[in-house]
Amino acid sequence: IKQGIAKGLAVGSTGLSFAIWAFLAWYGSRLVMYKGESGGRIYAAGISFVLGGLSLGIALPELKYFTEASVAASRIFDRIDRIPEIDGEDTKGLVLDKIRGRVEFEHVRFTYLCRPDSIVLKDFSLKVEAGKSVALVGASGSGKSTAIALVQRFYDADSGVVCIDGVDIKTLQLKWLRGQMGLVSQEHALFGTSIKDNIMFGKLDATM
Repeated sequence: IKQGIAKGLAVGSTGLSFAIWAFLAWYGSRLVMYKGESGGRIYAAGISFVLGGLSLGIALPELKYFTEASVAASRIFDRIDRIPEIDGEDTKGLVLDKIRGRVEFEHVRFTYLCRPDSIVLKDFSLKVEAGKSVALVGASGSGKSTAIALVQRFYDADSGVVCIDGVDIKTLQLKWLRGQMGLVSQEHALFGTSIKDNIMFGKLDATM
């Protein structure tokens, strides 16, 4: 609605200079005829009004971009101000002395907040023993990447439990948990620096 109003004002402003000229021609002639005003002063006033109107007419079409930017900025600030339910820097939680790597899903149900009516995982149970290789196969959107994201705790399951070595991952220290994992994603991301620096981003205390 705000963008529509701004665009309407921008289009309407193109005829503003013509409206000013018409008003000055009518009102100026009345001043000359009935008030004894000089034509030169009327003309000078007219030029001032027209120049002001032209400047306003040039500026108003840009108002829609300002409105669009304001709407976009409000969405960005909402994202920035949002407090995540899962704090990646949280140091609270258990740290296991030794981790074997047995991963277990127990009756997990999960839906994304943006698509609450679409159930991604429903009563999903899986046990992967330590040292075993397992392939999750399915159509796009069937929950393969979601299952990995749940193990990394980028999301929490709506119901059910995800465990590592029999321990609910919600009770583990998140920073430590993610530090035990290595992931090669199908959608890789490289920062604009050296390969060495890209590798070291995952382990800040790494040395050569």
